[in-house]
Amino acid sequence: METLKERLTSERKLNEFEYSTEELELIKNFQFLTMKPTIYLANVAEEEAADPTTNPNYESFVSFTQGRKEDIVVISAQIEYEISKLEGEDQQMFLDELGLEESGLNIVSKKAFNTLGLSTYLTAGPQEIHA
Repeated sequence: METLKERLTSERKLNEFEYSTEELELIKNFQFLTMKPTIYLANVAEEEAADPTTNPNYESFVSFTQGRKEDIVVISAQIEYEISKLEGEDQQMFLDELGLEESGLNIVSKKAFNTLGLSTYLTAGPQEIHA
């Protein structure tokens, strides 16, 4: 617990440190927020969405998070807004024009499910389908 106290006052996230199996068992019941996985969303301009490395702020953010157990998802809020106004095939055509494979919302959802270790199961009955 003393080691944990020192780590908490070091101004670093707890998930940046290495732990033995025994230590993880001991501290998991405390549910420290900084032990939770983190996903950062990098909002870039519409023209930078296909290649965010052209944005110097993105590059510095990538170097800041390097070596940590954290993920970065690149999105463009402007593109997401534009997609939300379109229907089905038009959405995919718009993404293709921008050189993107899928919307940022889909990427964020997949990353969150993957990071949290979640799965989706479908159940179907005669009148309805649930996920």
